[in-house]
Amino acid sequence: WGFEGVVMTDWFTSQDVSFMGCYSEIYPISSSVGCIKAGNDWQMPGCLENITDIEKAVESGELDLSDLVFCGTNIIRMAVKCYS
Repeated sequence: WGFEGVVMTDWFTSQDVSFMGCYSEIYPISSSVGCIKAGNDWQMPGCLENITDIEKAVESGELDLSDLVFCGTNIIRMAVKCYS
């Protein structure tokens, strides 16, 4: 439908938030790879676990490098539009 923006997760969507008093029984942790497959370009705030999960998924073939290129392209396109 011609959407040319960026899809960004809510903060801590794919991280353990128990330190904030939220429990996984109520708010389950999303998968970084699942977020990308669902169309999320940008996972906030991002953590080492996200990176590790994504790297493992690319190495195993669960996620294609072109999926990451697509996300990166969307983010760069948005940055260019903001500054032009």
